[in-house]
Amino acid sequence: MVLNGIDIANYQTGIPNMPGDFRIVKATESTSYTNPAMADQIANAPSLLGFYHFASNGNVQAEADHFLATVKPYIGKAMLVLDYEPARPSITWAKAWLDYVYQKTGVRPVIYMSLAVENAYDWSSVVNAGYGVWIAQYNNYNTVSGYQPRDLYGTLKRWPSMAMFQYTSSGRLSGWGASLDFDVFYGDKLAWAKYAAISGKPVATAKASTPTVVNHTTRTKAAVAVNVTYELHQQGYGWLGAVTNFNNSNSSGFAGNPNHKHDALCIKVSHGTIKYRVRVIGGQWLPWVTGYSHTDAVNGYAGTLGKTIDAVEMIYITPAGEAYSQAYYRSQTTTQAGWLRTVCDDGRSVAGLTDSYAGNFGQPLDRLQISIGTGNPF
Repeated sequence: MVLNGIDIANYQTGIPNMPGDFRIVKATESTSYTNPAMADQIANAPSLLGFYHFASNGNVQAEADHFLATVKPYIGKAMLVLDYEPARPSITWAKAWLDYVYQKTGVRPVIYMSLAVENAYDWSSVVNAGYGVWIAQYNNYNTVSGYQPRDLYGTLKRWPSMAMFQYTSSGRLSGWGASLDFDVFYGDKLAWAKYAAISGKPVATAKASTPTVVNHTTRTKAAVAVNVTYELHQQGYGWLGAVTNFNNSNSSGFAGNPNHKHDALCIKVSHGTIKYRVRVIGGQWLPWVTGYSHTDAVNGYAGTLGKTIDAVEMIYITPAGEAYSQAYYRSQTTTQAGWLRTVCDDGRSVAGLTDSYAGNFGQPLDRLQISIGTGNPF
């Protein structure tokens, strides 16, 4: 038995009653942000509800208290989730947040993370404490019309099974004209209710419900040369023109206008797929996008016009079987000279690099360079 549903955030304001068994809604982020669309999104939701807190790795208790104050009317009725996607994961921080919420409510939260993060870090203390995991892993960004749960590409290394699987961010349902995150929960409505209940008991995922694991780690094809095209939008001015790769004769070696602020970014690749997002000064990370269009404010570019970008993050998806390629990228800011560190997209350790984001929080992004390949070109 499985249940199908979606997870949504503040930018999906006005979403109606959609097909599906459950809906998981973003409630809070850090210690002060509350989703302004939450009440509307709950009003049109199915009976099975979940709420998530987007972690910022700040003060554990303050972040947890903010979340609990926001979802207080639903404690014991809805699944509670820690959305854990920091650039530098801390098992200690995540477990402290989960433990605090459990101690305060008697509800054992679920933790959300990518398959790469589940594989790369030792989560044994979280697993042994009985917290379930919700895994995100996409093999492409092709449109998925209607719920079509698929097998996991790769292998869980820390948890014996996953409670839930986010298998695409490109789902489409009748009645909503934009992409949705599709999720499958491995259990029935009673199992969902036990995750939400004030019981203090972990819920074991039925082994029969766990999807077949398909291992696609064997790569027999050579790497394909990938051209990456990207452009920045200068705040208060306009799009500055596309750059392909870097240091080519007509690009000045980078996208962007030195000593100016930028508020939007477009990226596309000639092979494979790429997803990317930006962070705005004094705010938060904006949603991931995969398109390349100046006119599509939902999925065509990353950013909000008028809000200054201070950091960029991207992930390149290598087609199955090909030698593993990644996005290597770096930036400058308006407040200091020289390129900042080169970063790598894959969420795993690469010698000499930091797998996180390009930029410095609070400093306007000045210019950007990107390359897709099997090694660092900078």
